[in-house]
Amino acid sequence: MKSVCKSLMMGLLLGMATLIPSQVRAQSQPEPAVVISIANMDEQLKDIKYLLTASGFPEFNFLAKAAIRGYAEGVDFSRNAGVAVYFEGDNPTPGFSGFIPVEDLELLLDSIAGIADVEENDDQSFLITLPDDTEIRVEEKGGYALFGTTAELLKRLPAEPAKMLDNTLSKYNIAFTISPQHVPQSLRDQALDTIKEGSMQTLDQLDEELQEVQRKNLESQMRQFEMLINDSETVMIGMAADADNKKLYTDIEFIAKAGTELAKKTNESKATKPSRFSGFLMQDAAMNFNGNGNMPAADGASYGTLLVEGKKSVIELLNEEGELSDAEFEKVEELVESVVDVLNETLKEGDVDMGMATMLEGSDANLAGGMTVADPAKVEQAIKDLIPMLKERLDTIDDPEVPVIEFNLDIETHEGVRFHEINVSIDDEEAREMLGDSISVAIGFGKDSVYFGLGNSPMQLIKKGMAGKEKTEFSSEMNFHIAPFLKLAARAPSSPDQLEILAEQLTENGGDMLRFYAKHIPNGSFTRLEMQDGILSLIKSGVEAAQEGFGDGF
Repeated sequence: MKSVCKSLMMGLLLGMATLIPSQVRAQSQPEPAVVISIANMDEQLKDIKYLLTASGFPEFNFLAKAAIRGYAEGVDFSRNAGVAVYFEGDNPTPGFSGFIPVEDLELLLDSIAGIADVEENDDQSFLITLPDDTEIRVEEKGGYALFGTTAELLKRLPAEPAKMLDNTLSKYNIAFTISPQHVPQSLRDQALDTIKEGSMQTLDQLDEELQEVQRKNLESQMRQFEMLINDSETVMIGMAADADNKKLYTDIEFIAKAGTELAKKTNESKATKPSRFSGFLMQDAAMNFNGNGNMPAADGASYGTLLVEGKKSVIELLNEEGELSDAEFEKVEELVESVVDVLNETLKEGDVDMGMATMLEGSDANLAGGMTVADPAKVEQAIKDLIPMLKERLDTIDDPEVPVIEFNLDIETHEGVRFHEINVSIDDEEAREMLGDSISVAIGFGKDSVYFGLGNSPMQLIKKGMAGKEKTEFSSEMNFHIAPFLKLAARAPSSPDQLEILAEQLTENGGDMLRFYAKHIPNGSFTRLEMQDGILSLIKSGVEAAQEGFGDGF
């Protein structure tokens, strides 16, 4: 088992207890709303050592180990622990019960007695009273300290309490299994109100022209949130560290209630055919991304409506600027109309398939990608119609600070895709140090796809992505390497010396990747967020760089 350090044992009894108000009453709901699975302390200590070493501070392991053992006297470090949280009906006040493996319960209670009142009952059970008068009942059975806020919750624990944790700790150090259906509706409604209130505050700060569009967008998002909260069966969040493969990860597994609209949408969103853009998952890329799935018809129609509303606002804003002649504005309006119409049609068809990659090699920097589009020829024609007007306007500008822009239409056709190119000169000295004297924008239109690129020579990267076909089991995947981007930023004349130091340090240590991937499961989805442990080395490098920057007084 691989696990991540999250402990401490004292937080099991006291930390959890401080979250529960003192007026907790007897519970009757048979199923827990939340189950917290906590790996044994031997695994915790092993991971603490691993993480401190990966971070560059192995000397602190002894102090961490001593501190944990000091707060966990009497605990059996070889077995797991757990906590279950319950609600009674619509009562928003929770109660909890749980278990801690013990070798000597009295030692554990002695360590607690310093900050709470511990009283032994006639039946050899104990009552812990916290400073806020919260009471926790404790009894020993089968090598475990069983605890709960009520006698009823203590009875609810199984004879072998470790079975309550199922198999989550075979993969995680700590895991939270949440059952929203066992959370009172009043609390779920409160969560929705909180989200809506925060969104409305942001809405009020937007330009009045955009508020109506964003308001409709907010209404759509709130419907999605409401469905997520009310139709979810379980949400599992597990965190772990993998010392063998040198990475840390967090998993999120979501499952909707069978037969609900949410379950239907989740199942409909699964891709029915392989991605056409998986070639952009290049192994040597600084960043790569691929996403493939289907959009349910109702969602496509909803988002399409928002696009149409947004189009009106964009056109109105362009018209208010007054910098374009009637003829110029007409061409810009046609382009906006075409782009929105094509995106709207794409959403209605529901085929969501795309890929992208960023390549940073020496002084070259390029980004390229592609995506499925319903009617790309419509956008292509609108762009071609707009370019003569742009050329004419640029010819009238006599300003050395305005970059030189060159339009090259129909530069080539590759695998049925027609490509066009725009070259833009770079006058800013700092930008030239990073990107060179000019930058190219490439865009290609196929029968039902659009390809794009940006950089020193983006066409090469686009063609590489078109030619490659990487196998992937995921509906979406992104890999991001930090070192190449640090090196790119370090090339800027104004960048601090510490940036280059961090870039070199990370390159030498390796393990600089952040990774995200997701896949469909029946009625739900599985998502992993992953970080290679070489990134932890930046902690020590950053501290050392800061100390040098602050001098002896740091």
